[in-house]
Amino acid sequence: AAGAGRPALARPKMALTGEVGALVLLSGGSGYSDDEPPAVTVTRPADPHGRAARVAARVVNGSVEALIVQDPGAGYGKGDAALVIIEPPRDASGVPDFFATTAEAR
Repeated sequence: AAGAGRPALARPKMALTGEVGALVLLSGGSGYSDDEPPAVTVTRPADPHGRAARVAARVVNGSVEALIVQDPGAGYGKGDAALVIIEPPRDASGVPDFFATTAEAR
């Protein structure tokens, strides 16, 4: 059941190739819908020719259990401060939970 939760939190682990190698899940959060996982965004690299990584979340029992890198992106540089932004849980009406702000980690 969705609502009255706290946001999940993750940070990227960058590969030497300029891609997102993995995502480290710091907290799975709570209050997410198992049927409608939260949107996950990774910020774009500074390189104008680069592309942002694409990530999907898997939710089990209301908590984000895993983050799956669907596309590692390209063009991330050594100094890029990529952020992983995981949408907050939603209440029963589908509105983002007022008390659960979107979490970002570097």
